[in-house]
Amino acid sequence: MKRTIALASAIGVLAWIVLTGCAAEHLTASYGLSSNAYHARQIVNPEAGKVNVVSVGLDCNEAAIVAKNYYQSLVAEGTSAEAGQQVLIVTPNKESETKLPAPSVPDGTR
Repeated sequence: MKRTIALASAIGVLAWIVLTGCAAEHLTASYGLSSNAYHARQIVNPEAGKVNVVSVGLDCNEAAIVAKNYYQSLVAEGTSAEAGQQVLIVTPNKESETKLPAPSVPDGTR
């Protein structure tokens, strides 16, 4: 019985804390008006969003040229892009795979 009363009072206190934080009493009637006016002044042409503008992308040749120039810009100075890719192949060390950690219980004490 005491446990039920304690649980109910704890839930009541938590509900009171949560609900008092959600009250809108701290807001005034002019809350947010300055932010709205600030954002409204940033719009150069308010009708611009209502106009449908079709953007034309690159054709295949232009896209290939842009990609080629981009990849060439990534190559370090003094090297050529046609030198080929270098691949590093590392084989795992066989000893590290077979080594087991020391036993937690020494032999003969079991």
